[in-house]
Amino acid sequence: MANIVHPRGRLEQREGDINLLPKHYLQLSLFAGLRKAPDLDKFPGSLVIRRLRRKEELFRQGEPGWTAFYILTLEDVLTMRQLQLEHTRDADRRRELQNEIARLEVGVANCANLPEDHPDRRAATVYLATLKKRDVRQATLMMERVKSRPSAPIKNRQNQTIYVPVGYAGPQTISWEAGKVPLMEGELFGEMSCLMRTPRSATVVADRDCYIIEFLRNILDKVYRDPVYKKKADDIYLKRVLELQIRKMPIFRDLTPKEFEEIRHDVQLESFEPGDLICDEYDRSDCMYLVRQGLVKVMKNVSYLLSTFDVTDWVALGESLRRGATAPTSPHGKFWSRLAEKVRTLLQNAANLAQLSPSDRAELVFAINEVLKDNKLAEAAEFKPIVENEAFKAQLAHLPPDRKKWNDSQFRNLNRLLFERLYQKGIREHKKHAGIETILSYNSPDDYFGETGLMLNQPRSASCFAFSHPNREGVVEVVKIPAKTFWRLMKLSTGVREKVKQEVSAKRKSMIATLGRGIWEDSIRQVPGADGMPLLPRPGMHDPLSGGVDPPRRQPRDRHRGLVHRLRGVR
Repeated sequence: MANIVHPRGRLEQREGDINLLPKHYLQLSLFAGLRKAPDLDKFPGSLVIRRLRRKEELFRQGEPGWTAFYILTLEDVLTMRQLQLEHTRDADRRRELQNEIARLEVGVANCANLPEDHPDRRAATVYLATLKKRDVRQATLMMERVKSRPSAPIKNRQNQTIYVPVGYAGPQTISWEAGKVPLMEGELFGEMSCLMRTPRSATVVADRDCYIIEFLRNILDKVYRDPVYKKKADDIYLKRVLELQIRKMPIFRDLTPKEFEEIRHDVQLESFEPGDLICDEYDRSDCMYLVRQGLVKVMKNVSYLLSTFDVTDWVALGESLRRGATAPTSPHGKFWSRLAEKVRTLLQNAANLAQLSPSDRAELVFAINEVLKDNKLAEAAEFKPIVENEAFKAQLAHLPPDRKKWNDSQFRNLNRLLFERLYQKGIREHKKHAGIETILSYNSPDDYFGETGLMLNQPRSASCFAFSHPNREGVVEVVKIPAKTFWRLMKLSTGVREKVKQEVSAKRKSMIATLGRGIWEDSIRQVPGADGMPLLPRPGMHDPLSGGVDPPRRQPRDRHRGLVHRLRGVR
């Protein structure tokens, strides 16, 4: 097969650029640590080495961007100069390179034992300019109407340096907030604009003379999808996003530096391809998420997991499950063995299944859902007679014939049908009670979701999917904040805890006032709300926060969702 070479890339040429041979680029740390080095011969003109001078702005917040950058380490610069020396014939240039190589060798020796985050390895700074809440609308209108060149750095009211975003043409006395984090040697940045074609999210300014590699998306895809480098890049980004984004969220803004330091190491960065399921309705609320890049689509009535509302007879279901313990080689025995040990012990020791506590019933449902979430459940030999039955296959006729192309929701559809075939008593069939599939909202970068289930200790109330551009390119990345970390935050800061309670209580009152004007209240009481709680309280329902829905910023959507639920009540 002929070697495929892609069209030449169109990177802007600048004075002082350094172009190495493709095989020489692979000796730099950006590519040397990859599990599989890319074939750079196939991508001519897609990367170049540039020199940054001290105080030079690489790009400004709000500018269009389609490239990513990597800061060369001191060892990389030494390697680059040695490679240039090998291919230079001019005597004066060779002496110049030899002198620089001698200086670099001394520098590399001195920095050999320095950690990656040592101040001597700092090369640039990321500056993020944000407007205080009262000035956002005014400034946004100005930025939409006027396209201007970036102004010189200014000082805000706290005497912090601000690099005003591109497009802003309003008064310089406006109340800006500043955020900044350092960029060290060996860090990759600018990848969000490169992947998503979004404007630059911050300003980058060189702290000293340094060298960077600028490259196009075809190179970034090769680097960023390598598992070795992806882990390193995620760790670096996580530190950056904690300082610039999470720290600015209202829920974290009032924390002291010491309080914030206690929770920052517990958050995780996760990536999803477009269409991937992030969290599912009726699943356990064990974390909340902050969207880093891409979109997250929130939907109702698309889950195939079991809810407590689906169980019509706890005694019948519990006894059917327990019978699996006496026949371990049967399909029922196989399903029983997949349940969590804690739940199996609970069922075997229960004297009266009808008197299971609400928490025990919830744990039973969660344990069943953990089994239903297993994409390989139906491959067990014990289930083969059921799965290969023609009548059973007919129920899956709407799914692609090749299971390798199935997503998580489609596997859960199969597993739910298998579960209903095994346990026909005590549960409702999914197809007989599933509501209308409804898109509740789209969450964009800096939005967060999943916090209400944590605060109310209730299951997820909607399914969330990774959603990208219409061409379905690019990954969706979210920052995951575990439940343990979230509750430690509530305990650390009285101010944060009180703010959350006030917002929750205010939203609850607003929703009850809006829905209380309806005429189908009996139907509304039986339908879980889109934010993880009944739209109107049921008699005897425990409410740990004396309130409990998302912050007031999503009230219009809640009113719309309430109307949808009322219409379902009519049906």
